[in-house]
Amino acid sequence: MSVFFDETGLVRLKGAGPSPEFLKRIETVLAERPVAVAPPGADASRPVSPDAPWVAKLRRARELLSGGDRAGAAAALKEAAALEPENWLLRKQVWALEHPEKFYEGPIDTAWQQEVIRREGPRR
Repeated sequence: MSVFFDETGLVRLKGAGPSPEFLKRIETVLAERPVAVAPPGADASRPVSPDAPWVAKLRRARELLSGGDRAGAAAALKEAAALEPENWLLRKQVWALEHPEKFYEGPIDTAWQQEVIRREGPRR
């Protein structure tokens, strides 16, 4: 199952896999104007500017992914995650790009995710 989260952590799309139709739906969502949001776990009373550096990296990742550059998108997401280390959604998006078999071939492999978290440790 494919799941696409926006920068607020909301599930925007769910699908059966990375089919051309699902990717087209993602492109439609990505074309929408981004809004200022607080990252998950942040103080929502202080929303993040759409011009925040990590948001710019997220936008770049979307552009690269729309162009078919998965490796470039993963690199941009890693840069975003380095700027916003407590944002787990950014880390998980990187994992999904680099290890699609852990997310799209059957149930999401949460045991693998826990092992990665243990190995990498929390980022702060």
